[in-house]
Formats: sequence, structure tokens, C-alpha cells
Amino acid sequence: MNPWRDPDWMLLSYGKPATSSSCIEGREASKATDENVQTWWRAATNKPGEWVEVDLLYECDVFAVHVNFADDTLTTSPPEGAEFFGDVPVRRYIDRHQHYTRWLLEGSVDGREYFIIEDVDTDLSHDLNVRENGIKARYIRCMVNELPYNQAA
Repeated sequence: MNPWRDPDWMLLSYGKPATSSSCIEGREASKATDENVQTWWRAATNKPGEWVEVDLLYECDVFAVHVNFADDTLTTSPPEGAEFFGDVPVRRYIDRHQHYTRWLLEGSVDGREYFIIEDVDTDLSHDLNVRENGIKARYIRCMVNELPYNQAA
């Protein structure tokens, strides 16, 4: 294998323009495409339907979309009956409740008509959606419907 040859797949979103339904200061949509693990987009609310969209600038063959959700300023009270482990200040508990991450991944060629790439209902905070035959899209939009502990997107 020649590691210097042209790869079959390339990262299409790096540095591309992004827009969103809302954001908080310092967590603008552009943070979704900067490839820095210490930055990310965050919606201004936790209401279902907040979204971030990447403009790939031209119609591309898209074979995979990787979505990562961050635990941004997560504060939550322990569930009733939580069993604690460890000593202060590092007390931990196991939350046995099922928590879901629900989001809709959409694509568009023209930015007006969208098609569903994946309607996701999972307990994972990171997901790789692969399309073996690829799809044609210029715009990729992720609409968040629910996050664990009622976090903002």
C-alpha cells in the first residue's frame, strides 16, 4: 500500500462554511468544521429542531458523515436512588436509566429541497453513517431532536 497515493475518501467539510439555527457566543457553527476537538457548535436552546448545516461549496459524492456530540457544560442532578461510589470530591454514580440521542441527518443538492440520509435514535454520542454507494449532496444538515439530560445541541 502506498500511503502517499490519492485516498479513496477525503474529508470534505474541513474549513467549509457552516450555518445554524442558533448558537451561543464562542460556539458558532463554524466550529463544526474546524477539526479542533476542543471546539464545537452549540445551539442557544435545547429545543428540538436546532440544526447545523455545512455547505460543501459544490455537489460532492458523500460516502460517510461522522457526527460527534460534546458534553458541553453538562450539569445534572443524580437520579433518585443513585448508588454513589468513591470519596469526595470524586464521587461517582451509575445512571441505569436509558438516555437517547435523536437526530436527523439530511442532504441537499440545492439548499432548498432536502432528503433524509439517516433518522437516528441511539444511545451513542458519536456516530459514523456510511453510504457504500455514496450520495450526491452539497449541503449536509444535522437537526437535533433530543440529547441526554436535556442538553442543548
